[in-house]
Amino acid sequence: MNHAFIRPGGVAQDLPAGALERIREYLAIMPHQLGEVRALADASPAYLARTKNIAYLDLAGCMSLGVTGPVLRATGLPWDLRKSQPYCGYETYDFDVPVETGCDVYGRYLIRMAECDQSLRIVEQCVERLQRSRPADDPVMIGTLRSAGPRSWHSARTGGQLARPHRAHHEPVHGGAHPPLQAGHRGFRVRSARPTRRSSRPAASWAVTRSATAAPGPTARTSATRRSPTCSPSRPCARAAWWPT
Repeated sequence: MNHAFIRPGGVAQDLPAGALERIREYLAIMPHQLGEVRALADASPAYLARTKNIAYLDLAGCMSLGVTGPVLRATGLPWDLRKSQPYCGYETYDFDVPVETGCDVYGRYLIRMAECDQSLRIVEQCVERLQRSRPADDPVMIGTLRSAGPRSWHSARTGGQLARPHRAHHEPVHGGAHPPLQAGHRGFRVRSARPTRRSSRPAASWAVTRSATAAPGPTARTSATRRSPTCSPSRPCARAAWWPT
């Protein structure tokens, strides 16, 4: 699973065949492997010397700096948004928020190891829910075109083919989603209620020099040539191509 799997209106696709069985196998072996990692780290004098009493930051320091996550929980404060401000149904799962009081790197390491155990607990509960009987009509994406993505996710081969069905369904609304055009893109799109005007200026990757044929004077303009996008007095930005010299 990656960031493109969860999309507005549902998910990209249903679980493949045999996925739950593979997840159960993973849940069976991971606790033992996590224990081996913990034992290896705790038996290393070099690791302990570089983590215990290192990077000390207490609760007052975390609060003044706005620090959250394991660094904050290593001070003894059980602050976790999944508990304090639950989202995505986390309030329906049973898990604990690990805390430590060392305020150092070693305490944060202990929290991370304990969080791995809690994550396995959550995954196990997810598997139990997915094993339950599902209705015959149980789509993974809602059918409202204004809230969901286009249906031809896997048939398009170019960016234009991906964008056309999306624009046809989503132009009238102020938000939506489109298929990711690159690895790492989530494919979400937010539109403002106020229309914007596209700029006709050249791209910033084009630097500007004076044209060899342009006559000097107040009406002379500059022409764009391929150069570094860096702007400086001796190398103006591409925007200068639209200004009189």
